[in-house]
Amino acid sequence: MVVRKRIMSTITKIILNVNQFSFRKLNCSIHLLLFLLLVSFLALTSGEIADSDEELLCRTCGHKVTTAEHLINKPSPVALSHHNDTILGKSAVLIQLFENALESRFELITVSKADVYKHGEASLDHTWYPGNAWRVTICPRCGMHLGWSFESGTSEKSSKKEIFYGLILEDLLHKDYVESLLLVPKSYK
Repeated sequence: MVVRKRIMSTITKIILNVNQFSFRKLNCSIHLLLFLLLVSFLALTSGEIADSDEELLCRTCGHKVTTAEHLINKPSPVALSHHNDTILGKSAVLIQLFENALESRFELITVSKADVYKHGEASLDHTWYPGNAWRVTICPRCGMHLGWSFESGTSEKSSKKEIFYGLILEDLLHKDYVESLLLVPKSYK
């Protein structure tokens, strides 16, 4: 998003300031060319999450789960341990280790948005984020368990629910890594 704004700003400045260059005879052509370039750029980048290069995919089927812009750091007082790492080009992403009631351990990252299916009713039992009810989340394409959603304001009196997701890092792959595994002949690129 930041790169898009910078490029748009640069193209707009060029369009507005093209007269300062000594292209008197070509002004109309340059304006038209720059305008078309701006329109093309906006058309290519108008998609939301779908067109980001910084994506995390389901390890099982490759479904797009989330992007770098949705990574958030949501510390939990019940995490067994935590550390920071760079994920999707974003530095200092919080990775926390949790253990469930069955003594299975999971390293989680937290995101504000994820394309997952929330399964079952929200529960406050054994929650890793006090005050937040959890639900299991699965991949909508293959059904792989990808983590949990956490909801605050689950009482009937509260009208506003805040939802974030704890995704199992081991069950996700970076889009660039997946693409590096696929060998495509040069003639098809």
